[in-house]
Amino acid sequence: MRADALALGVVLAIFASRRGAASARPSAKPSKPRKPTPLPSAARFPNGAPGQGQHLEPDNVLELAQEAGFKGDALRTATAIALTESGGWVSFVRHVKGKTARYGLWQIPAEMNPEAQEVLTDPQQNAKIAFERWKREGFSAWPSYRDKSYLRAERDL
Repeated sequence: MRADALALGVVLAIFASRRGAASARPSAKPSKPRKPTPLPSAARFPNGAPGQGQHLEPDNVLELAQEAGFKGDALRTATAIALTESGGWVSFVRHVKGKTARYGLWQIPAEMNPEAQEVLTDPQQNAKIAFERWKREGFSAWPSYRDKSYLRAERDL
């Protein structure tokens, strides 16, 4: 009887020690690592990296858009489009297969200006041409507006 009690005590002690170790572990499953948030399309630089020219902060891009003529909600949308299209890089050039190159903050197509690279990578000129394009074609002229990727940048303004 005494051996049985001793054996029972050992079993209970082992059970208690295992239970204590189990309760020391976190009860919740470890969280899975979060996937990184994808960057706006221009920030991934699928057809070359900027690195050349100046990088502008959102406030600077907003100021350029305002000076070009954008106002109200259109000002915020235009700024978000520029940030999404070019990542804020003044000299960003995207070569799209089967199309002409696109230049600058608002990714203006080369055919919109014969002196494309020199003029379209000037931030003030790029903003003015973007404003004229918006008056003619609306924001749907920009891929980031059509696919709504500009909304993420707009929320951050």
